[in-house]
Amino acid sequence: MSPGERDVEPILVALGVGALDGRLEEIGTVVNNRIVARIAIDELRAASRLHPSDRVRLGRNLQPRYLDSPAATSIGRDGDKWIV
Repeated sequence: MSPGERDVEPILVALGVGALDGRLEEIGTVVNNRIVARIAIDELRAASRLHPSDRVRLGRNLQPRYLDSPAATSIGRDGDKWIV
């Protein structure tokens, strides 16, 4: 167990026994913001490695909804969006 992991153990125990119940909303906001930031970082990393003609897997947030194929080929970029 790394030092950082040992530091979090008391927090997890406190959460488990309800010692931090008065701050759950604040904790939830911090955790959610961190998750959103990590997703954004992962998306930026993936986009930086993507090139036209690469095979891609389509996610659940695909629009329009009738596009339900799990795979496609990227053909170009339009600003911050890729055309598949």
